[in-house]
Amino acid sequence: MNPDAYLEALHQVPVREEATVQAAARLLQTLVNNLVNLEYNQSSNSSLVSALEENISKAADLIDEINGESLALDKIESKQKILSLNASIEAARAGEFGRGFAVVASEFGKLAVNSGEINKSIKTSLKSLTSVINELEEQSK
Repeated sequence: MNPDAYLEALHQVPVREEATVQAAARLLQTLVNNLVNLEYNQSSNSSLVSALEENISKAADLIDEINGESLALDKIESKQKILSLNASIEAARAGEFGRGFAVVASEFGKLAVNSGEINKSIKTSLKSLTSVINELEEQSK
């Protein structure tokens, strides 16, 4: 091997090593960036999960409150039906004079039935919502 070829070979070796070092440095930088991003995402996800759990709890509390109000509506519906029946009986006793009162009693009874049906629909929706809330709660764990 002549001296010029040897010197040329020596000059190429550091270039290859420098390129390798630069590639390794870029790879290390990428790894560090990915690690920082992962840590940030974990922290962010933890905050999101905490917020989700808090909102799920609030939603469950609201559902319980609405269920309580629905039970109160059940009692009101029951009383409306009794009042409607009593009004119909009194209208029948009054005969011809109670005819107008009988119409009012009948309409009052229809309102009781309609409000009962709406309340049943609300209960069905609440059951579905409770199921969704429970699923969300399980998924957030």
